[in-house]
Amino acid sequence: MSSDSRRDRSSWNHFDIVLSITHFVGFVTICLNGYFFNTFKNGLGWPIPLNTTGTMDGNTMGIIGKKGDQLHAFLMVLAFIYFQGEALLAYRAYRYDAKMISKLLHTALHCTAIGLAITALVVIIMSTNYTGYNNFTSVHSWIGVCLIAAYLVQFSFGFITYLCPCSPGSHRARLMPVHRAVGVSCFVVACVQCCLGFGNVLLEGQPACFGDLSCKNRIEYVGAFCVLSIILYTLLVLALIIPKPWRREKTPDELNFYSPEEWSKRLGITRPIHGIAEGVFGILIAIAYIPMINLMLEKDHYKMSCYKIMIFLAIVDVLSIVLICPIEGWLAYHGAVYCTYPNLIFLSGMSAQSLWCCSCVTALILVTNRLFDLLSSKASSFLFDGKRTYIVIFLAICYGLYFFFFTRPVLFNSKFHSWQYDPMIYEGRSSEYTNVATIYNNVLVVFATCLMYVVFCIALGSKLKTVSGPSESRNALSFGTFLFPRVPESFRARLMSVHRAVGISCMIISCVQYCLGYQQMIHNKLECFKDLSCKNRTEYIGAIAMLFTILYTLLILAVVTPKPWRREKTVDELK
Repeated sequence: MSSDSRRDRSSWNHFDIVLSITHFVGFVTICLNGYFFNTFKNGLGWPIPLNTTGTMDGNTMGIIGKKGDQLHAFLMVLAFIYFQGEALLAYRAYRYDAKMISKLLHTALHCTAIGLAITALVVIIMSTNYTGYNNFTSVHSWIGVCLIAAYLVQFSFGFITYLCPCSPGSHRARLMPVHRAVGVSCFVVACVQCCLGFGNVLLEGQPACFGDLSCKNRIEYVGAFCVLSIILYTLLVLALIIPKPWRREKTPDELNFYSPEEWSKRLGITRPIHGIAEGVFGILIAIAYIPMINLMLEKDHYKMSCYKIMIFLAIVDVLSIVLICPIEGWLAYHGAVYCTYPNLIFLSGMSAQSLWCCSCVTALILVTNRLFDLLSSKASSFLFDGKRTYIVIFLAICYGLYFFFFTRPVLFNSKFHSWQYDPMIYEGRSSEYTNVATIYNNVLVVFATCLMYVVFCIALGSKLKTVSGPSESRNALSFGTFLFPRVPESFRARLMSVHRAVGISCMIISCVQYCLGYQQMIHNKLECFKDLSCKNRTEYIGAIAMLFTILYTLLILAVVTPKPWRREKTVDELK
């Protein structure tokens, strides 16, 4: 490997780290500013006339502040710092993916920023009018008006020139450096303007506690950290968008190397049997979810927090099955690769990854709910009582949306019949497509879930040991009853045979699917398997691994299928 190649790989690894830190700092910036502006002086609120609140002297007005000042400041930070920063990052986070995705996301974020900025401008004008002051009498206000005007001109220019191209390609290429320079300048001026606005908020009618640092909730420190977080987020965004090696490159489908059919023929493999089977199987599994969700929606069940979480988890699972299985089956049927249908595969990969991560964190929330119910009723009530369960579910949705918008998606490849981050177009560049955030999710969230289930089992076992007699034993919580609260016995009995048959079928299909996938990998990837010349005798190890998989499956079936070996009810259950 050359030194340039090693340097490029290190550069991409640094990009992933800086991007993850930038998103985290942006989130912290919004949280800090929201807390500060909602706590400082009179908090967030829409401007109201003074005659509705009574007459106030100058000192009181200075302490309380004009109603709406904090809302104006918070909306401006949201618009010109966070949403503008994320809009600039859209062409970096998706630099190797379909250009239209980056373009639409870039436009949507800028539209959001413009809407918030105009709302903030209206708020501060209303607030100033209600208090009898004159508008636009400070340097801060004039810079703000000029910034909004420049931002609107820049957006209009970009919309006409690039999103709805009304000029030739050569003209757009010449104007791109100007568009980029104006965008970066607007972002830097916005940071300076927000810092000036903070100075006005903190210094105008400053409370006496600022002098001896004795304010309630240490709000003076929070304000200082708000300014620092805004500056840090600005610098991190600039560090990502300015370096030339981190700019977006044209994808092969944009360069028109081959037609979609040629891409499939060169890099893909048609799998009609796999495609049809996967599509049908996904639809059947989704249908099987319907009676289970319907049962959990019964009034007696739905009022429990655990059922709300399980219903949400079931909905996420159904969405992932309905969205991904038919699409993956259709792509496998046609032998598609990324460049065959870039937009469809990109959006499907974003959805699949988002739903998977949302499902992971929801499963973690569910076991947390069960564990707190067992160990600490106070903690369980604090987190999950009443509508608080919906807040926790909303956080899980936000977690999934982060992976949808701000991380690289998985991409389908029919040659390996799998979803991978690398589109398999360029050789030796797999490390550039690594998704660090998903790796953390798969390691930390999944590990934490498994660990908490172990703790749950231990805690439940210690609880059951305290049961002293048969009469108490009948009333004791069993593992299944506690983890999945009781459903009607007749309903469970009717579903048991179906549940057992589906479970055995899934086991067999998983074994067959593994063997088929292994065979395809050998046929397509490892030429040394044909003449038994692989390094470290990998071909023998692979053959033994496949044989052990088949043997293990057969042994499991031999144990679970015979009727005499099925579990019998205990004396306690018969009572």
